[in-house]
Amino acid sequence: MFLTVHAPAGALVGAFAPDPVSAFVLGVLSHAVLDIIPHGDEAIGPPCAGQTCTHREEVRLMLRLAIADAALMGIVLATILTPWRALPSFSVLAGIAGGVLPAILQGLGMAFPRIRPLARFKELHDVVHCRIIPYDPPFRCGIIVQVAALALIIALFV
Repeated sequence: MFLTVHAPAGALVGAFAPDPVSAFVLGVLSHAVLDIIPHGDEAIGPPCAGQTCTHREEVRLMLRLAIADAALMGIVLATILTPWRALPSFSVLAGIAGGVLPAILQGLGMAFPRIRPLARFKELHDVVHCRIIPYDPPFRCGIIVQVAALALIIALFV
């Protein structure tokens, strides 16, 4: 799922967590649970294919997508956190951090495959993301799944 879904999910679990540490852990777990659900973003990749695509091109595309996703995530978080009219609690912020950290580590693992801990984390993330339920719906269906998940999270927030 996109950060736009993971961050509000982390905020939601953080809002109900007793402390920031458990909020962070629950945020990471919420990321894993959401990634198990087939959500159609595995096909996102560079327009080139196979050996004609360089690692640099892949990283550049994923960075552009991550920037757009982070901007949308910021808008969604600002929208759902506005009713509080104050800064979110540390638990909510820790939940958000836990919800997005696995995606950040995944991106770093893709960008820097020679850094062994990042590469191992990327492998673990890929197992959760792709192999527990080995089905990836078409991108259009996946977007519907992600929007529905986001709507449910926002409904639970209100």
